[in-house]
Amino acid sequence: QGKLFSLLDIEHLVLRAHSSAPQLQTSSRVNSPSAVKRFSQSLPSKSDHDERKTLFLVRPAREVTFGVFYPVRSGMPPLRVYNPELVGVQLVVNCGHLLLQWSQVHIKRARVTLPGLFRWFWRDYGASDQAVLEFVCDTLRAFPEKVALLERATFSQSPFAESFATAAAAAAASSAVSSSDRMAVPQATKLLADLECLRRPRNSAATVAATAAADMISSPFSSLEAFSGVRVEYTELDWNFALPDLES
Repeated sequence: QGKLFSLLDIEHLVLRAHSSAPQLQTSSRVNSPSAVKRFSQSLPSKSDHDERKTLFLVRPAREVTFGVFYPVRSGMPPLRVYNPELVGVQLVVNCGHLLLQWSQVHIKRARVTLPGLFRWFWRDYGASDQAVLEFVCDTLRAFPEKVALLERATFSQSPFAESFATAAAAAAASSAVSSSDRMAVPQATKLLADLECLRRPRNSAATVAATAAADMISSPFSSLEAFSGVRVEYTELDWNFALPDLES
């Protein structure tokens, strides 16, 4: 016998079974106290007696935040078709795109702006701005390698292959990497270099950029101090409806 799930059930019970609930900021100009209350009340309640719990994830999976898409104007990771064998890699790449789209680094002012989703699920990423920054750096450092893995992989067969008008369109649909993935690699390198400049002791942008480009997998900055004194701000999501851009 099948089990009935709503979309909110899938996100907050199945995928976030061992993750924190979203923490909305009622003081923001977008999220009024009444709106936050309505949103919180719409979330499904977790229960040990739920008959469907055998289908829930059995471990914390903070990376699912970057695989959930809402058709809103700004603040969400891109829409992507996932492959069971590549989903872990794809989620890292999606996180990278989210960071590149909604992050800003002001080196002289020691200030960073990050996507609002990190504030929503703050506790999943260490419950401190420094821990969030470490996660961000780890993601950006891994980004080129993950894109390279997608470059070498293909979907075995697109379920929509017969609907494509040309062989080229069908081949593009079977590819696991997009043109936007490829173009984002140097951007990820640059953003990582800017962030590493904010560590203590401070490093020159040229030195950090050269080191980051040479070795993006193992961190060359692990011995440096954390991001002490860095001010972190978070963007707000624009909840106005918008259709996703499917061109990339």
